[in-house]
Amino acid sequence: MGWVDRERLFAIRGRRRTPQIELAAKLGIKEYPNPSGGCLLTDPSFARRVRDHLKHEGRLSLDDAFLLMIGRHFRIDGTKIIVGRNRDENNRLLAVAESRQIPYLMVKDYKGPVALIMDGENPSLVKRAASITVRYSDAPKNIHVNVICKFAGKEDEVTVTAMSDEQIERLRV
Repeated sequence: MGWVDRERLFAIRGRRRTPQIELAAKLGIKEYPNPSGGCLLTDPSFARRVRDHLKHEGRLSLDDAFLLMIGRHFRIDGTKIIVGRNRDENNRLLAVAESRQIPYLMVKDYKGPVALIMDGENPSLVKRAASITVRYSDAPKNIHVNVICKFAGKEDEVTVTAMSDEQIERLRV
């Protein structure tokens, strides 16, 4: 329709942000948000998590989107398990678990992740989720380890060994 003179537009393409940063400097713009890699949906692992969530849950809330951005995600018999990757994620998952009354796991005598069990506390499911939790902890992988499961003010313990990497990969979202 001729409203935009395309000859006057910049040819900024791709994921590199150097042209935008140079343009901002040229225009004297000093304060702007940190340029990043773009939409999370372009990240294959995040997009896979969103597709998985929509397939199993049918809808996506803001809280759900927040959880999709953190941790390692697994599905055991249709139930989502989220395992923290570092102290910050563990703290965030713990806060979510406590505020939303979600069952969570922690390895008893070793440093390790917090793991959320998003739907239910079936004993078989808890043991499998505990095995994943042990796998990502500092506990030796070939011994029995105690894992604490907390939910609704109750605390139980299960004893498991770490799940193998092959088994984990089959459950990873």
